[in-house]
Amino acid sequence: MRRKHIIPFLILIVLGFWGIRQVFGGTFYSSHDGYTHVARIFQYDKAFSDGQFPPRWAGTLNNGAGSPIFVFSYPLPYIMGTLLHMGGFDYTEAFQILVAGSLVVSAIAFFLFLNELFDVVPSLVGGLFYMIAPYRFLNIYVRGSLSESVGYLLVPLVFLTLVRLIKQRTPQRFMLFSMSISLLLLSQYLVAVLFLPIIASFVLVLFFQTKKREILYDFGLAMIFGFGIASFSYFPVVFERSHLRFTELMSYYQNHFVHFYQLVRSPWGYGFSLPGTGDAMSFQIGLAHIAVVLLSLVLVFIFYFKKWKIPRYVRELLCIGYIFFAISIVLMIDTTFTKWLWQTVPVLTIIDIPWRFLGITVFSASLIGVCAAALLTQLRGGIFIIFALCVLLVYANRNHIRVNQY
Repeated sequence: MRRKHIIPFLILIVLGFWGIRQVFGGTFYSSHDGYTHVARIFQYDKAFSDGQFPPRWAGTLNNGAGSPIFVFSYPLPYIMGTLLHMGGFDYTEAFQILVAGSLVVSAIAFFLFLNELFDVVPSLVGGLFYMIAPYRFLNIYVRGSLSESVGYLLVPLVFLTLVRLIKQRTPQRFMLFSMSISLLLLSQYLVAVLFLPIIASFVLVLFFQTKKREILYDFGLAMIFGFGIASFSYFPVVFERSHLRFTELMSYYQNHFVHFYQLVRSPWGYGFSLPGTGDAMSFQIGLAHIAVVLLSLVLVFIFYFKKWKIPRYVRELLCIGYIFFAISIVLMIDTTFTKWLWQTVPVLTIIDIPWRFLGITVFSASLIGVCAAALLTQLRGGIFIIFALCVLLVYANRNHIRVNQY
């Protein structure tokens, strides 16, 4: 650990533990999928103990009838849960450690990725905005989505290993980048599908900036290696999909579009996503995230009007951030155009619930937040605005950090 990282790490860890403290506040907390993930960790561990490698058959699911769930389900969260159980934790504790720890570690990984491009203060702001967001807490306290939590941990790890590979092209760094891609692919299929276009866009931006063809070569080869490592999980999904009744559920997305005002403000609840606007769960982007997106537009206008120098990488990341922030919102909101897109572009139906794009929204807003912080550090008094944004971030999310019941 570098000396300059000590204070940012402490801030991220302290606020991270503030955000996950209620995960460990009782025996076990209610959520949409928490029970399911605990059961799958148990089944994966049992299948592994019985000699399945990799595990395919969950022997006692479905009231003892068994299930081929692991043929088609993302394995990494359950591999990690099995390893934790082997280390002495019970299955519920393994779930709690993974779902909570992924939040804290994701912020540190995001900070380290950004710190390869920016100074410490903007990078710290990005880590905080990536960690403290309504959708991240929704995944933990409401949905109990272990797989997405692990997926959002691995996304910044891919970017971190990519930037380090570009800075110093070595076999070891190429191997780490390839492994990070494979881990993302194995963590949650939908998170991988959502973020691979952003990763590819970032690669293209770096290529056009540096004119180094080896960036494209390394990325393409790493994708081949990454998918090759993950093929034990992806091949069955592709070649045995005909045995599933998946196509009958392809219209499931039609009941889960979000109205625009729900992205700005919607009540925090522990129920489910329902057709129309009667949802019992929140789809907020986050007041601080919206504020930093709007503030960054003002700052960019000021810098261009005054002809001040814009820090390196700010233009590139702002472009990526704005584009994918806008795309994610368009693909979620309940409009005729959005519904036409989902009906016309078949790949979108793989993302079975439109509001999953909130993960892209949070990531994009965090990139924009980093750029805004980088611009603010160039202004007199800008550090106080950065501090105010971070206070707003914590204050606006204070009521999202609680369980429904233990």
